Amino acid sequence: MSAVLVVGAGYVGLTTSACLAHLGHDVTCVDIDEERISKLSQGQIPIHESGLPDLVETGISAQRLQFEVGSTNAAPESEFVFLCLPTPQRADGRVDVDAVLSVVNDVRELLAPGSIIVNKSTVPVGTNSTIASATQRDDLHVVSNPEFLREGSAVNDFL
Repeated sequence: MSAVLVVGAGYVGLTTSACLAHLGHDVTCVDIDEERISKLSQGQIPIHESGLPDLVETGISAQRLQFEVGSTNAAPESEFVFLCLPTPQRADGRVDVDAVLSVVNDVRELLAPGSIIVNKSTVPVGTNSTIASATQRDDLHVVSNPEFLREGSAVNDFL
């Protein structure tokens, strides 16, 4: 199975990480929140989602799911990089994609040729082109996998 990096350990990133690990992938879920990563590494889930605690516990036990602070350590081994980052609305109504572009900037030189950046963050049409340009590489691929998870049934929705 594939080595996967999931950037963002919030609702979408955590669910994505646990479900991909459940499907057999080796997943590293990263976040900048050290306390969140510490708790997740111990199997403490900060959200209520049916089935999620069991998937996280099983993924950690099977060594298919790990949690780290920051994305640079896991990036070189990752075939897929899922961007599950917040994209708040700015005062002028536009979407703030700074967090997405910051992560792309951090990992672009570390990714192996042929790696696939999967944008799961809620962003406007055209953002994948912006991400592709920001990589400054023509050997990386950028695709979109829109967030579709409903609270309370996210694990079921994903699987």
